[in-house]
Amino acid sequence: MKWVKVGDRYFFLRTEKSQSKFLIQTLPFRVFALPNEVSDEEVKEWVELQTMSAELEEKSFEGFYALDVVITTKCNFRCIYCYALSSKAQGFYGLKPQDMDTGIVEESLLLIMEYFEQEIVKSNGKDARFDLFITGGEPLLNYNTMVFLLEKVEEYIERLSTQYSIAIEYSPELATNASLVTDQIARRLKEYNVQVVVTVDGPMHNERRPFADGRGSLSQVLEGIERLIRAGNKLKLQAVVPLGDTNYLDLLFSFYEKHGLLDEIKRVHVIPQAASILDRYYSLPSRLSGFSEQAYDLYANELIRLSEKFNLDVKNYQGRLFRSINVGGLAHRCPAGRWKIAVTPSGDLYPCHQLINIPEFHAGNVRDSNVKQKVEKIAQIFQSRSVFKVRPCENCIFQTICIPFVDCPARCFLETGDLFEVPQHYCRVHRPYMEKLLEDFIIHLAESS
Repeated sequence: MKWVKVGDRYFFLRTEKSQSKFLIQTLPFRVFALPNEVSDEEVKEWVELQTMSAELEEKSFEGFYALDVVITTKCNFRCIYCYALSSKAQGFYGLKPQDMDTGIVEESLLLIMEYFEQEIVKSNGKDARFDLFITGGEPLLNYNTMVFLLEKVEEYIERLSTQYSIAIEYSPELATNASLVTDQIARRLKEYNVQVVVTVDGPMHNERRPFADGRGSLSQVLEGIERLIRAGNKLKLQAVVPLGDTNYLDLLFSFYEKHGLLDEIKRVHVIPQAASILDRYYSLPSRLSGFSEQAYDLYANELIRLSEKFNLDVKNYQGRLFRSINVGGLAHRCPAGRWKIAVTPSGDLYPCHQLINIPEFHAGNVRDSNVKQKVEKIAQIFQSRSVFKVRPCENCIFQTICIPFVDCPARCFLETGDLFEVPQHYCRVHRPYMEKLLEDFIIHLAESS
């Protein structure tokens, strides 16, 4: 698939599967099938007229809010690549070992739900969605407070839904290593409709994800997953893989198949390995290098092959891409700082959980009297970060529909030192897969019209 930028937010496209010409408008996202007799110059002239005649709306996350809760900074694992455990500081995120208490939960929700209600009002009751992400440390080490959090969020969602006569899309998600999952815990998570995210690193799992005392954790993790499956939980697998190692990908998916995991799970989130948050921050700017274009292509193509072989939506690309297309694209693909906040066990606020304990992004504490002013100050930083200002997104056809992982603000800052510069390896690894999905979508659209 080849494209040429022909104006602000417009791209002229020819696909490898069709001789037809297409014009892509990236905001709002639209696809125009062009007659073959239309010349490239005529397309450019039309684009110029469109750009001059109207200012395109920068769509945002109206009606949406998200909360990341680091419910504990304690963990029973010592994963060798943990993004939250730095070799330069003690404790996860460089924070002291601490559990969140119910008081911080209540004060955090009081603030966050006020922001969410404001977004509901902005959307005129048309759309409403609240995302809750619970992480740690290992969240199940603070299980009772976690249950309290889930109960309180449900109460708020029910109240707001009734007050505004609107169906609120609510998506609680829990990141756990699964080693502490009991049948009772699995049933309780099912009651709250929690999607559970578990990392399983295949044949290298024990080496890469040991307990704190050095013992391998694989058998306990697989037992926990089995309990979650029996209870009917929504489950997503994750794997942290060495970037460019296609042999590791093959071993990983063969392991999943051998253990019957792919029979029950259709979403696998493959994450290229990177240094921990604070290691990356302390060594700015850090860049992964030494990979050839061929290595990137092999890695991307292997992800495509494996997703087709096992009928998987690897990293939920297809769902995310098509959802973005359906809403017409977004000028701010990541809600961090503006429509999302993260809270630590002590009540400190940050734009997202990956930027916790980075002084530049501290947004105050839920117990501060002027916390709203501090949150607004951080929001202004992220408001300026639209996809039309991020490099190289400003010149990409996917600029308003790309999966948020590629231009994640946290990864941009931690790996390049700049919120506006995307680490090139993420783009190179994931773009071939997105190109394939978009090309198939456009061809199908043209054939059915």
